[in-house]
Formats: sequence, structure tokens, C-alpha cells
Amino acid sequence: MILKAEIIVSKLLIKGEKVVIGNLNEGVGGLKIKAVYPNSSEYAFHIDFFIFMVDKNNKVYKDNIVFYNNPISTCKMIRYREDYTDIENIKTIEIDLNGLAENFEKIIFSCSIYKNTADVENVNLLFQIFDQMTNQEMFQINETVDIKNNETVIIGEIYQYKDLWKFNTVKYQYPENLLNSIKKLFNITVI
Repeated sequence: MILKAEIIVSKLLIKGEKVVIGNLNEGVGGLKIKAVYPNSSEYAFHIDFFIFMVDKNNKVYKDNIVFYNNPISTCKMIRYREDYTDIENIKTIEIDLNGLAENFEKIIFSCSIYKNTADVENVNLLFQIFDQMTNQEMFQINETVDIKNNETVIIGEIYQYKDLWKFNTVKYQYPENLLNSIKKLFNITVI
């Protein structure tokens, strides 16, 4: 008996690339998003992830910024957790797009970089999106983050376009703090 293994390679996205996640009318399954970067005992740095839920009026309410100190959105459709090993740091975000209130049009994925040393220059960041039901990777983004010169990374956004949920790869690094960078890039108001 010969068994055939099917190897599925997910798509590696580049800056500016957009992909369809699903159709609003047909329902979209849950998504699991992993952001992974190496755990370095040699250098003192940390990356914190933030998820901004943007409504139709381009507003973000502080209660709907999901991160380590606020790991569940007010609607309970976005959940965040952190796991650490000797080798890597894993930040996991679970999203139920079907359960999001209709007034949310966009979800922005971003991170802040904190460092205690000037020795470290770059770190590799892997951002993967999985279909939560099948655990199959849909696509990924690999980014070399210049942490010596930047404080903020905007990875991408999930947004509504007509009857579709789409992902836009932003890959934007900026020396200013996260909130200023998000406001400039997306023209949002944080309340």
C-alpha cells in the first residue's frame, strides 16, 4: 500500500499584496493568527502585539484595542495570548469574523518594540494566518524588523470590501510610537 502525502504550501505575501479571506454572505470560519519571533537571551528586547478594531466611522474605542493587558475584545470575538519557550516567543490571536458586530470594518495588526540595548539591529518576525477549523495555514508574512531604528511595525489589516473579507499586507516600520503611527497611516481616531 502506498500512501500519498499532500504537501500544501501557504502563500508568502509581499508588501501591498491583498488576498481574499472569505465571503461575508457565506460566513467566514475562525482565524488563528500567530506572530513568532526568536527568544534572545543575548539581547534585551521585547515585541508587544496590538490589534485595533476599527468601526465604520474610522474610530477605535480603547476597549477594542486587544493586547496582553486587554486580551479579549468587548464583543469577545478576538482573543489574544502569549506563549514563551527557550527558542521563540509566540503571540496567538483568534478571531471569529462571523461574530463581529456589523459596525466593525477593519482589524489592524501591529506591534511595538521595546529594547534595553543598542546592540541588536534586526529580528525576524513570522506572521501566519490559519483557518481555525482545519488548522491549515492560509498565508504568511516574513519580515526582518529593523529594531535598532524603529519602534513600530504595522503588519497588515483585515478589512471589508463589498461582500468580502480581505487581508492587506502593510509591512510598515516606523520610528515613532505605535499610536502616532497608526493614526497617521490609517487616519483613525482613538477614543
